[in-house]
Amino acid sequence: MAVQFDNTGDLLSTELGNIGLTAAGFDYFELAPVIEFCIGKIGSHVKVTQSELVKLLCCQVLNVPYQSLYGTSEFYRGKPVRALTGNEELNEEDINRDVLSRLLDAM
Repeated sequence: MAVQFDNTGDLLSTELGNIGLTAAGFDYFELAPVIEFCIGKIGSHVKVTQSELVKLLCCQVLNVPYQSLYGTSEFYRGKPVRALTGNEELNEEDINRDVLSRLLDAM
């Protein structure tokens, strides 16, 4: 019996480098609760948590070491941001300069 694949959906292939390993390391060592305890945001307006931003910034810095914060949303364009963070509502547009500067101010 031959296996049938559904080819009707759009597929995306992209080079991830070590992003997946870095994100898995964050999850394995359970760093999100520690980061949220120290600099977490609360409220109904919070679309992306501080721990998700720190995870994404670490993934970016380990992949492209000297890129500025201005390039973060462009860096994640076409990459599986939802899969990396586990946040189904997150888009690469949500990782903008304003959000990142507030994160760095909190740190």
